[in-house]
Amino acid sequence: MAVPFFDGGQQPLATLGWPASASEAMAMERLPHDFVQCPVCTHVWNRSFRYDAVPYRDSPNRMFNNGVIWQGHLADSCDRLVRRMPPHPTLVEIGCGEGHFLRALAKASGGDARILGFDPSTHPETGQGFEFHARLFEPLADVVRYAPDAIVIRHVIEHLTDPAALIEALAWGASQLDKPCWLFAESPCIDRVFATGRLADFFYEHTSHFTTNSFRTLMARARSLRAGAWL
Repeated sequence: MAVPFFDGGQQPLATLGWPASASEAMAMERLPHDFVQCPVCTHVWNRSFRYDAVPYRDSPNRMFNNGVIWQGHLADSCDRLVRRMPPHPTLVEIGCGEGHFLRALAKASGGDARILGFDPSTHPETGQGFEFHARLFEPLADVVRYAPDAIVIRHVIEHLTDPAALIEALAWGASQLDKPCWLFAESPCIDRVFATGRLADFFYEHTSHFTTNSFRTLMARARSLRAGAWL
């Protein structure tokens, strides 16, 4: 069940549309920003989203990683994860992008971990310092194949039309392991949308928007995974 939440009209891509000129920018396709909300868990999503409108393979999602506050957050996130790991862990990141977080994880683990990243798009820095697979992660097969001690999903689930399907598949895969498997998930939080009325959060590339409540509802589906999630 969904109720109307925000109609942003027809707008071009915001973060993955990279026009080479002013004329290309003016000619960009306008896409529907038709956001609805679940009245139970408060999750918000664009019900008119189409994956084929977003060039994920050609234009990988950029992350700003050089800010002092953000670097501190990355370091703290790595520390939280590494503290929970056994000796010689296997760590997997789904949607690793350029690999900044995995390189930080490798450093934080002191070279003691096997580090794997999965992403269908590539960048010159992708794969430097860790084992890279240029493809989508297949939860039902890959969790069993690589037997990770932790799975990291940072700034990925907001791009999914059905994030619950991924979480449940990961949980099923983890149930086949003979050891604990942690899930570390991170996503933007829209709680302040309700407090301030800001609209900058809503752009086409992010089809799913999580409140604290809807994020916790999603993580509750992890079941066989130990969830260490934060917004």
